[in-house]
Amino acid sequence: QQGADYVELFIYLGEPCHVSQLLLTVSHGVEDSSYPATVDVRVGSSIDALKLVVEGACIPQCSNGTNLLIPLTGRIHPEDLAVTGNSARPDVQESTYLPLLYDFEELEGEVNFLNRVVALSFHPSPMARTAITLGEIEVLGVSLPWVDMLTNSKGVAQVLELLHEKAYTPRDLALRNIADSSSPGNDVHGSERSYTRSSPSVQPGGSGNFVDFLTGDIDVPNQSKITGNTSFGNEDQTNFFDDEFDVNPFATSSEEPVAEVNNHVEGCGSTQFYLEFLESLSQNNKGKSLNFEQMMKLEIKRLYLDLSAAERDRALLSIGVIPATVDPNRSVDYSYLLKLSSLTDKLALLGHSVFEDRANASIGLEKVNSHAVDFWNISENGESCSGGACEVRAVSSLQASATSGSTSLFVECSQCERTACKACCAGKGAFLLLGNTYRDLKIYGGNQGGGYSALADSSVCKSCCNEMIKQALYVDYVRVLHSMRRKGRAEKAALKAVNQVCQLEPNRISDSVHSVQSGLRQLKQLLDDEESLAEFPHASFLHTVETADDSAPLFSLLAPLGSGVHKSYWKAPQGNTSVEFPIVLGGISDVSGVAIIVSSCGYSTSDCPIVEIWASNKIQRDDRTFIGKWDVQSMIVSSPQLYGPENSGSLDEAPRHFKLHFPNPIRCRIISIKMTLPQIGSSSTKFNEDFSDLLSLDESSFIDSKANNSHNSFIHAKRIVVFGSSLPKEMGPDTSVAIMRMRSYVDGSPSFGRFRIPVEAERLRDHDLVLEQYLLPNSPGIAGFRLDSFGVIRPRVTHSPLPSELDMKECSLIRMEDRHLNPAILHIQVTVVKESGKLVVEEYRLPEVKANTPLYFDFSDLQQDARCVIFRLLGDVTAFVDDIAEIDGLSLRNLPLASGLSLSNKVKLYYYADTYEMGKIGSLSAV
Repeated sequence: QQGADYVELFIYLGEPCHVSQLLLTVSHGVEDSSYPATVDVRVGSSIDALKLVVEGACIPQCSNGTNLLIPLTGRIHPEDLAVTGNSARPDVQESTYLPLLYDFEELEGEVNFLNRVVALSFHPSPMARTAITLGEIEVLGVSLPWVDMLTNSKGVAQVLELLHEKAYTPRDLALRNIADSSSPGNDVHGSERSYTRSSPSVQPGGSGNFVDFLTGDIDVPNQSKITGNTSFGNEDQTNFFDDEFDVNPFATSSEEPVAEVNNHVEGCGSTQFYLEFLESLSQNNKGKSLNFEQMMKLEIKRLYLDLSAAERDRALLSIGVIPATVDPNRSVDYSYLLKLSSLTDKLALLGHSVFEDRANASIGLEKVNSHAVDFWNISENGESCSGGACEVRAVSSLQASATSGSTSLFVECSQCERTACKACCAGKGAFLLLGNTYRDLKIYGGNQGGGYSALADSSVCKSCCNEMIKQALYVDYVRVLHSMRRKGRAEKAALKAVNQVCQLEPNRISDSVHSVQSGLRQLKQLLDDEESLAEFPHASFLHTVETADDSAPLFSLLAPLGSGVHKSYWKAPQGNTSVEFPIVLGGISDVSGVAIIVSSCGYSTSDCPIVEIWASNKIQRDDRTFIGKWDVQSMIVSSPQLYGPENSGSLDEAPRHFKLHFPNPIRCRIISIKMTLPQIGSSSTKFNEDFSDLLSLDESSFIDSKANNSHNSFIHAKRIVVFGSSLPKEMGPDTSVAIMRMRSYVDGSPSFGRFRIPVEAERLRDHDLVLEQYLLPNSPGIAGFRLDSFGVIRPRVTHSPLPSELDMKECSLIRMEDRHLNPAILHIQVTVVKESGKLVVEEYRLPEVKANTPLYFDFSDLQQDARCVIFRLLGDVTAFVDDIAEIDGLSLRNLPLASGLSLSNKVKLYYYADTYEMGKIGSLSAV
């Protein structure tokens, strides 16, 4: 529509999912400004539960047919935005902030796998002279295997087993996973208040007693009491790093936390414990700055406590500490930061090489106990040297006499051949970073893991490692914990979504599997050769419906028969005398009727509803067609089995139900079902004489107390089944006359002339991420800038692997990689410096597009009297690379480095002119 302020488009997804990307295909005529300039994105599980996730995302002008991929995050709480990110930086204009080590200011968006509606608001360009034109639009996201989970007996069993293993109470149980000593100098062997531990376990695949950072749980086997040195390992569990070579560099230490939880940790919240740990690091001196290692220990503690970056920043600000002052990325100079980041990236590549080679070499081999020193060998609380036989003494030995002896573990350093205790030994990753050691082992070690046998005994003491290697182990470990937190958040969101659809009973796996199989047979009997048109996940509710606290989830009304708890049912809050269910079918269908599966409590004389049904193809209530009205109480006079509690019968029989047949099949997409309780004193609330006779003859008949007190009545149902026949989807181009006329009008519109504005000089700084362009005097007003898109990729290798990474997808509800769930986002900030010294700042979100595609960004206003324009890349600048690197003979993709992005020869300023004569000073045009 020409002259419209904006165009709003509602998209109903075929399946619920977590929306992560928006793919736009640019479509316009000769004039490219007819395509919208910005878009607002809102997502939600229903049309009245939409949440804004992107506001004013810029859509650059580009050639017809260009595909623009706009990354999306979940909704970020405004309070998180206020304390984390740009606002936490001392001076954002001073230099470009590069978190090369890890994302210290990570903002966590909401993860919701039940998003069903996407609302897009397109706003036209200020330069547009024609009607808005739109091309194809695709919504991309991550979905759960709903059909397998709800209708496949094998899939149901897997989900129930996963629910049993992953049952969690995140914040309370997370406190058990941390070392309880607040002081980093306390000896972990001798303190009564401490756990005896080395590095925490990062093995979510084990089934014994272990710490699971994926969900924040401690899984404890059935035994009366756990002693202090109980092993978390389980020899029956497959572990690719735990075979007969005994060279698992990622394995758990033999020293593990005791089962008794420190009362001090439980007595205070995670935030308070984090602040106490900070005070212990700074020795109760708020003005004392932390060194790099202390900052890393503080961040490790934060991740153990399951605190987000925003929660951490709020805690720090509450005691007057600026979050940026404890950021490891800012604690060292940039040249050292580059070297440390590069070394950590190399460690991650080598770690994955060890992981994959070891997995291949371990096929068909049995495993033995894991090695005592894991890949990182990091203790966030700080261990002390055991003394005694230890010849290295790389760390302080305050209590050597108390801890020396047979209880300590000693290894021989492969470099200096001295005996070192576990505290003085670096992790297995340090051995990989010493020259080309691992590559030599791989080449000369022999077949079937000969090199790994040497690796098992090739420990390195901390004295033989330079400071950068030890710091690289810290950084890699924090990256692993960050990744596990993201995976854990996604897993929790997935389990939450499953429980919002149907309540599952993890302890009754066999019963649930049989119930699903019986549900398929029941549905077949119920439908009588017709199709079920409103089954989750293909169907859902257009609006939210108020639900009682002790009710089954709302989506359970549309879940397949047999799923969920057998006796559960949905009910409205008491006092709601009328409820409407607007159901969006899986597609346009010919609907023959609706079947209501009766709840296990059955009906009484006061809660038999009056049902009204409408059909429509549009979301507006005024456009729907009334189908009919049914009084359920009068209908079931001849069906006394629908009254009272359900008798335990065969699961193969059709469930208690009543059908509402339409006079004629109705072709529609939306069915609205309204249930209303009869008014007190109306004829609908009384038994008729014939039905009273039936009750008097049946001793097992039910007379509910609600019959005498209708105030206790509520609306309830077990399932809603819409039946009929679906129509095949037919998609084709719209050849209407109006569309043809609009295409002719748009193609005939004259295009704007874009011409390049010459610059007097330009300068790159901040590692090619900032470009300054100085303009000539009397330059024309700047209309915008052209950016040739980056040819970048997001690497898959960002940290050393987890022990069970190969089979993690098999025991997870989420089958897609984290980079699809949490896409990286780039911004370009433009600052125009005018003659008067005034600054005009605008920021644009960059879409992902084919390399070197010209993208044109118009300023909101014409910028006159500009003397300098500064372009600055912001966002996840370290999450992209554009080259292939070869490290130690391993042909693998390079890791996040600032050199992956560069503004060199990428940006040009332009102005608009109606004729070529007005633009002789430039020659850049939109082709």
